[in-house]
Amino acid sequence: MNRYTKETAGQLLKQLNLPDAVMQIFDKGGEGVHPLLTDYRDPYYIFSSWETIPYLDIVPIWEKGIVLTAYDRIREGFVRFSLEAPEEEWFLYSHFNGIAAETLIDMLEDEDITEEKLDEIAKLFAFPYMCSLQESYHASNHQTYQEHKRWTKEFILAIGALTVRGS
Repeated sequence: MNRYTKETAGQLLKQLNLPDAVMQIFDKGGEGVHPLLTDYRDPYYIFSSWETIPYLDIVPIWEKGIVLTAYDRIREGFVRFSLEAPEEEWFLYSHFNGIAAETLIDMLEDEDITEEKLDEIAKLFAFPYMCSLQESYHASNHQTYQEHKRWTKEFILAIGALTVRGS
């Protein structure tokens, strides 16, 4: 597995033309970017046990709790997985909009977050599908975890960001 220095990882991520807010989270964490992104941390804080990660060539973007978001250079896509069970990949996204959608969906489920605040995050992530996401979310059935996961996959497929189906 390649072990990139933070500087090298930053240079690799810049080549992906990610939104400025994403690069700020990578550099210093989300606290200075937006109050809703305070828990999104510099990935090098938690990414010290590289040997436990089964990926050959990933560039970490951020961590939130025990969940790492990264770019997989071999498969050319964005991944998100738990550091407790890194072999259980959730999804592989073809572009950053998949990560943005999943992040916004998580936030949408928090009843204390207003639509205005969600729109602010969508703008920071340069996510052009926020209206569609909210309409689809409110029109769908989310009574069980499985229904929610199915809807999430369908939405991300609909915006063309899901490359490989995750669990």
